Amino acid sequence: MLAERDPVEHRQRILSNAVPPVMSYFDPTKLTTSGRTFLEAQRARWGGLAGNAAVIAIVGVQVRPHDSHIWAPLRDTSAQLVYCSGQAAAERFKEWAAVERQGKRDRVLPDYFRRHFGEICQHLGL
Repeated sequence: MLAERDPVEHRQRILSNAVPPVMSYFDPTKLTTSGRTFLEAQRARWGGLAGNAAVIAIVGVQVRPHDSHIWAPLRDTSAQLVYCSGQAAAERFKEWAAVERQGKRDRVLPDYFRRHFGEICQHLGL
């Protein structure tokens, strides 16, 4: 841990060594005070990758539509989504997909990763 008392040195440290706050990945409503450009670039990259993918496996992630930096690219992609996060989460994904991904060929695996590892690999062509 480092305590910086000089405001000039503190500002210099933030500008040269800042690590973006991890919550910015999880809660886009939080004010990002450092690494804003980095986070925006990562979100744009995610959107591009999702948009160009043929298949996307979603493992262990709850559907939270307000996390639009995650779910908007998943909503908009033409990729097949393979969802694996347990039965309760699977039901929530199905509800989301029924509204946001009508007519898509998504696959829901109703159990956890350890049970569906082989299937996930197969869908991804691994």
